[in-house]
Amino acid sequence: MINTALIGLIVFILGLGTSYLATKYIILSARKRKLLGKDMHKPNKPLVAEFGGLGFSFGFILSAFISIGVFALLKYPDMAISEALYTTSFVIAIATTLGLMSDLFKFKWGTNAILPAMNALPLVGYVMYDNMTIISTPFGSIQLGPVGYLLALLLGATGSANAINMIAGYNGLEAGMTLIIVATLSAMAFVSGNIPVVIIGLLGIGALLGFLYWNKYPAKVFPGDVGTWSFGSLIFVMAVLGKLEFWAVLLFALYFVNLVLFVINRKKVKKYKEKFAQVRKDGRLTAKTDGSIYQWLARRVHPTEKEMTYIIIGVQILISIIVFTMFIKL
Repeated sequence: MINTALIGLIVFILGLGTSYLATKYIILSARKRKLLGKDMHKPNKPLVAEFGGLGFSFGFILSAFISIGVFALLKYPDMAISEALYTTSFVIAIATTLGLMSDLFKFKWGTNAILPAMNALPLVGYVMYDNMTIISTPFGSIQLGPVGYLLALLLGATGSANAINMIAGYNGLEAGMTLIIVATLSAMAFVSGNIPVVIIGLLGIGALLGFLYWNKYPAKVFPGDVGTWSFGSLIFVMAVLGKLEFWAVLLFALYFVNLVLFVINRKKVKKYKEKFAQVRKDGRLTAKTDGSIYQWLARRVHPTEKEMTYIIIGVQILISIIVFTMFIKL
């Protein structure tokens, strides 16, 4: 018989190792096949391997199924953990497929805004149970009913994927912010006694770290939509299975700020066609609009790319500490 702590260690190591190796293979394959993209926030704009998010997804899914097999061989009795790993794997598999299609076929903005809703499909069955159609908040429970909860699932699936994608483009930023949010949700699940979600989180943390080794500054690989959509789907499924939807929304506070900046400044963004910040000769960043968090910072602070990543991740850590403290006290 194995205990839960050992299970957590097993999934973490598996996620770390498989993601690390899979991402390394993708880098080598992408370079060989010239599947490269410009690193826009460096003065010389070097070419970097694309589709790196496949390494994270492959690492997570393979590790999940290996873990389920190990649990069966060792006759670990808690089937809830295996069921949670199955469900999460299917969600990430759908997100990976859709994200890869987006990377390959360059869908229009409207399509990308709606398509990730399909990530919710493996979770639709949960709305058949009344206890799963309730969203818990510190101020009481909200009973949405099957239809209302289904709509919330679809909105949550597309919202989480697109939010990660909107604050992107800096080495290590997407994976780093996802890592902080996943770690926070894992801690909340642990406090709540929801062990299956803790195990999902530990596997996710391992897979994110394995990918982040190659994606940190200076990046050797980009995640692409296949990565950002998969990252968002991991957060989404942990929030749903852990009944942490309310707290997950709070953890996305910085992403909501980013959305507000984009909406307010969308006319200027369209006028200047400015998707990225601009790199000055001294390597520091600047921008013409306030269409995103990083453009707002680039106009005022003029950080380097590495500093930009540290600043935004630092803010996310602060948000996560505040939200986790609220979770414990409320």
